Amino acid sequence: MPASRRLFVLLLFTCLGAFAHAGPLRIVTDPWAPYVFVENGQARGLDYDASVEVFKRLGVEVHWDFMPWKRCLIEMENGQADAVLDIFMTEERRPRLHFADEPLSSAEFVLFYDRARAYPFNRLTDLQGLKVGTSPGYWYSDSDFSTSELFTREPAP
Repeated sequence: MPASRRLFVLLLFTCLGAFAHAGPLRIVTDPWAPYVFVENGQARGLDYDASVEVFKRLGVEVHWDFMPWKRCLIEMENGQADAVLDIFMTEERRPRLHFADEPLSSAEFVLFYDRARAYPFNRLTDLQGLKVGTSPGYWYSDSDFSTSELFTREPAP
């Protein structure tokens, strides 16, 4: 191949490379301590720090956006975000999202109550007749909790 033609091909690939280069990866997440949260204006957390390090080693530029969980899901659904940090794999989400083979972390769900109005409980039947606040769009792994008719679940963003 003549030198002028090689130069043309090299310039063509250089230009195409510039067009093919995407902007930073946009990851959305809902603050969820201790995995990801903002403290004194600085993003932190176990999963956040691990993710930042992995992307740094891969040379991938990332833009992080913190927002309410339901908005994270909507932005992923609409293609406005590239990934969600700390999303549980469910059968409903599997067809639309790609999940890593190995989770970044694991979590347990707990119930909180106001110290001023302590309400000790040990099992679901202890919650009978109560309203329990849940995070909209979150997946609760305990099917008994998710389907129980003993208490009312109320979205509490």
